[in-house]
Amino acid sequence: PGGLPATRKGRTGRREKLHGPPRRVDRRTADERSEFPTNGDVGHPEPHCKVGATVAAGPGRDSRSVVTDEHDEEIEMSELGRGRVAANGITFEYLEAGEGPLALCMHGFPDSPFTYRYLLPELARAGFHAVEPFVRGFAPTELPPLRHHVHTSVMVADQIALARALGGGSDALLVAHDWGAVGAWGALGRAPELWGRAVIINIPPFDIFGENLGTYPQIKKSFYFWYFQMQRVIEDRIRQDDFRFIQDIWGDWSPGYVADEDMVHIREALRDPDHL
Repeated sequence: PGGLPATRKGRTGRREKLHGPPRRVDRRTADERSEFPTNGDVGHPEPHCKVGATVAAGPGRDSRSVVTDEHDEEIEMSELGRGRVAANGITFEYLEAGEGPLALCMHGFPDSPFTYRYLLPELARAGFHAVEPFVRGFAPTELPPLRHHVHTSVMVADQIALARALGGGSDALLVAHDWGAVGAWGALGRAPELWGRAVIINIPPFDIFGENLGTYPQIKKSFYFWYFQMQRVIEDRIRQDDFRFIQDIWGDWSPGYVADEDMVHIREALRDPDHL
C-alpha cells in the first residue's frame, strides 16, 4: 500500500518499509509517572506523548518501562513493516515491528495505528512481534458488509480472532487504548489464554467506568459518545473543513500536542465516507 517497497514476506502477509523521524524516549519507571488517573476519571491521554507502562519482555529478557517523550534521549525510530491478516470475517491491514511473542496493540478514535509508531519499535527491541491493526472501519482494513453495525461485542471478537491468527498465547502482550481498550477488557475476559499480560490505557474496568460515566466531568469528556449517535450529522460534521472537528478534539484532549502528523493518517483512514 502507498507504493512502499516490499522487503520480505512476513508470517501472515507482505511486509513493507515505513520510515519515521527521530524520537526521544524516556525510560523512567511507571511509578515515576504516577500522575495518570486511577480513579476511573477518563480523559483521552495521547499514547505516544508521556504515557508510561511497564511491559513484559520476551523470554529471557527483563521487563522494561517504555515512555515516549520528546524531551528525553533521542533515538532513531526503527523501520516498520506492513501486512494483512484474515480475522473474524474481514481482512485487517496492520503495522508491525520485530520478531518474537505477539504484542497486539489496538488503537481507538480518533487515532490510527500510527498512534503507536514510537511504541512498536520499543516493543520490538524488548523481544516482541509488535502488531498494530487498522481497526474495523479504518482504511485500508476491509469494510464489513454491515458497516453501521459494529457493536462492542464485535470489537471483542476482532481482538480474539486477531490474537489467534497472529500467534497469541501465554507469552503474548495486549496493549489497548480508548475504544481499543473497551474491546480489550472483553477479550481478556473471554479468552485469557491468548495473553500473558495486558496494558490498558485510559479506560478503567467497566464497573469503575460505569460509576463515573454519569458524572458531569465525565459527561463532558465523553460527549462524543452521545454526539456520535446522530449518525448522519456526525459523518458530515467530521469531514467538514478537512476534519477540523477531529483536530479540535485532539486539542482539547492533549493540550499543547501538535497532532499534524497524526491528522495525516487519520484523514487517510477516514476520508472515504464508507469508513465513517
